[in-house]
Amino acid sequence: MKKILAPLPYENWGGLHTMISSTHYGLQKKGFSLIPVIPPDAKAVIKRFNSQKIFSCKKDLSRIRKSWNLFLHFRFLIGIFIDINELGKIIKTKKIDIIQVSGLQNFHFAIAAKIFKCSLVWQIHSDALPYILRSMLLPIAKLLSNNIMVNGKEIKKKFKGLKSYPTKKIFYFYPGINTKDYLFTNFQIKKAKKLLSIKKNDIVIGTIGNQGYAKRHDRIIAVIKKLKLQKNLRFIILGGTLKSNQAYYKKEVLDVAENLGFLKSKKLQIINPKDKVLNYLPAFNIFILTSEYEGLPISLIEAMSSGLPVITTDAGSIKSAIQNNKGGFVVSATKFNLNLFSRLLINLAKNTKKRKIYGSKNKLIVKKRYTLKRLIETHINSYKNALK
Repeated sequence: MKKILAPLPYENWGGLHTMISSTHYGLQKKGFSLIPVIPPDAKAVIKRFNSQKIFSCKKDLSRIRKSWNLFLHFRFLIGIFIDINELGKIIKTKKIDIIQVSGLQNFHFAIAAKIFKCSLVWQIHSDALPYILRSMLLPIAKLLSNNIMVNGKEIKKKFKGLKSYPTKKIFYFYPGINTKDYLFTNFQIKKAKKLLSIKKNDIVIGTIGNQGYAKRHDRIIAVIKKLKLQKNLRFIILGGTLKSNQAYYKKEVLDVAENLGFLKSKKLQIINPKDKVLNYLPAFNIFILTSEYEGLPISLIEAMSSGLPVITTDAGSIKSAIQNNKGGFVVSATKFNLNLFSRLLINLAKNTKKRKIYGSKNKLIVKKRYTLKRLIETHINSYKNALK
C-alpha cells in the first residue's frame, strides 16, 4: 500500500476535504492510502473523516493569510520551519511515499517532501491566488514537483508559467461524484421544501459554498434587492462559516440582509448544512454561483447532477462545465453585471420548460465527464507517474 500525505491546514470542511473523502475508498482498493493532516481543533472535519473511517493526522500547520496584519505573516514565516520538522516526523513514522500539496501557497509542505525524500504531487485547485504570488511560487512548483495536477484547462491558462512545464507531467482533474446520490424522489423534494418552509408555488434559488469572500455572497444580496418585487422567489445559501472571513461576511452579507428584512421574511435563508447538504438540495429549482474565484466547484457538479439549471460566473474552470444556453448561463466573474445576472435569473424562473431542458442537459454532462471513477483514475495516474 502506497501512502499519500495530504496536509490541509483548514478548519472548515470544503472542496479539498470532499475530494479526499470521495476518492479515499476507491484509491485504497487500487493500493493507495490517502492520509489527510488537519488542525486538532477542526472538530467537525475530524468527525466527518472518522465517520467514513478515514485516518487523519492532527497537526496545527501554518498558512498564508489574506491580511495586512504583519504579525500574522511573521508567524507564518516562523511556522514554516516548525511545519517542515513536524511533517518530517509523520513521513518517517507513517513511511509516506508521496506528499500531495494543495495550492501554491503551501510551498513549505513541498520543501518537506524534498528534504525527507518523498515524491511530490502539487495540486492547483483555483485562481484565487494573486498574480504576483502565482508568478513567484509557480517556478518553485515546477522545480520541485514530480508532476502537477490542475483543476481544469481554464485554470492552467491563468498560470502562464505552466506553458513551459512538460505536458506529460500535467494531469487535469475535475470533480467527480456518484450520480446515483442525486436522483431525488418526490418524497425527498417535498421533505426538503418542508424543512425550508417553502410554499407550493415558490421558486427556490440556491447556492452552496462556505461563507468566504471568494464566493461573493454579497452579490446574491444585491440580486435579491433587485428582484425584491418577485414575491415567489426564495433564496438559500448553504455554507459553513470561515473565521478568517467573518468580518467581511457580517458587514457585507448578514447585516445588509438583516437591514433589508430578507432574513426575517425568509426571502433569504443562510444555513450551515454541515454534512447534510442532501437534506436541502432537493428543494432547489435553480442553482447560482456568484464567485469571484474558483476552481471547478464540486457544488456545481452536484447541482448539475441533480438536474438543476445553472446561472454562474466564469470563475476558474467553470466554463468547461457550463456554457450559455447549454445547461444555463455564464457571466463575468471579475466584471460582474448585476443587471444581466438578475435578468437571466428572472427569465429562467418564469420559464419552467427551459429549466427542465437545461437541467436534463446538465445531468447528461455530469454522467459523461464528472464521474467518481474518472477522478480516481486521474489521481492514480498522477501517483504512478510521481513514483517512477
